[in-house]
Amino acid sequence: MEIAVVLVIAGTLALVGVAAFSSLIQTRKAAKTQAALEQAKSCLVGRVYRSEQYPTYTPGLNCTSVVDESRDVDACLCASPARDAWGGAILYLEGISAPGVGLAGKFFATNPPRGQTRVPPHLSAQAVDTSGVLLPDLAFVLISRGKNKAADNASYDLFAGGVLATQMAAQPDFSTAADDQALIVASDELLALLKK
Repeated sequence: MEIAVVLVIAGTLALVGVAAFSSLIQTRKAAKTQAALEQAKSCLVGRVYRSEQYPTYTPGLNCTSVVDESRDVDACLCASPARDAWGGAILYLEGISAPGVGLAGKFFATNPPRGQTRVPPHLSAQAVDTSGVLLPDLAFVLISRGKNKAADNASYDLFAGGVLATQMAAQPDFSTAADDQALIVASDELLALLKK
């Protein structure tokens, strides 16, 4: 009888330990993925800081064909592939300047001596973050599809096998994301970098 009690207690402790270990692994992978998103953002921001243009890319980019390293997204997400903790590609969702028109290559800052005029994101260029807060002025979003490698919400399931997409009419909604992670970058954030 005592052996049975010991076995039940040992089994219970083992189950608790496995669950805690599994939770710790998932937390570490989420942190590693967040770091990969931050690294990709840092690369993109460093490049656009010099050009004062929203990130550029090769149309239809999928990171398996020829990569043009003179283009921002190609260089930051494909040249040395940006990956999340589960081996999935970091995805780039571009904001819009008008319905159906992406921001790539347009200026995010006005600079008269250089002959450039700011093109702000369209009023519909917005995203809902994981807390349910609507964020306006969307320049771009970096996305990890998480462990299941599938979008948790159809509002940002726009990639069709590539690593980039342009925001459509619906605003991306990350408030219902189960394992997806997103890093939302606003145009005003890019402007603030120039003022530093």
